[in-house]
Amino acid sequence: MREQRFIAIGEELLRAGLSPRRVRRILFELESHLDDLVDELEGHGASRAEAEAEASRRLDVEAIVAAARERPELHSKMRRWPAAAFTLFPLFVYAALFAGGMAFLVVALILAKNLGFPVESYVFVQQVTTATIQGIVLILPASVAITFCIFASSRRAPLTWTLVGVALVSVLGAMTNAQLTLPPISPKPALGAGLTFTTDVTSMPLLRAGSTFVVVTLLYLWHTRMQRRAA
Repeated sequence: MREQRFIAIGEELLRAGLSPRRVRRILFELESHLDDLVDELEGHGASRAEAEAEASRRLDVEAIVAAARERPELHSKMRRWPAAAFTLFPLFVYAALFAGGMAFLVVALILAKNLGFPVESYVFVQQVTTATIQGIVLILPASVAITFCIFASSRRAPLTWTLVGVALVSVLGAMTNAQLTLPPISPKPALGAGLTFTTDVTSMPLLRAGSTFVVVTLLYLWHTRMQRRAA
């Protein structure tokens, strides 16, 4: 019974805007206070069951949650600055991971060439490199969006703002492209990446963005539903 009660309190505090770490700290303090109160009541002659019931009655959950709502300094940064957290943050993470992946491939190709490893002579290496690029271009947007949803869900972020972040990552991912050219097509291995936006051909980027958005949103809604049932 006590465990369920504290789970409910934690859920209310998360919905009030507090970060998971702060909620865990508050719950720890509340549980310690409750234990002290139970011991005090037992010391005055109450049975364990009576002491538990009275201590729980004195624990004013509504007042605790109301006080948390009225103190913005206790809220998580995501809830205090949603415009930046749900737009700039996911885009920055995606851009950083994309640039990092491309940089890793470039460094790997340069090192291989400097060490005398003929990349152009090994079909398997070319296939792995090409598959890696395709994975970064096609899978990275959905991976970042799903991770962002999990992060937002852990803070009980509003659905509207979460979908804004997913939509932005989906669109940016659909506009991103990368390509690798190897001999004999080019004199030396070359890796290129960038953003493509044109009004002439928009069907494929829109399809990619829409597919990513729909898949991630469905997974997020399913996860949220399971989370609410567990609570």
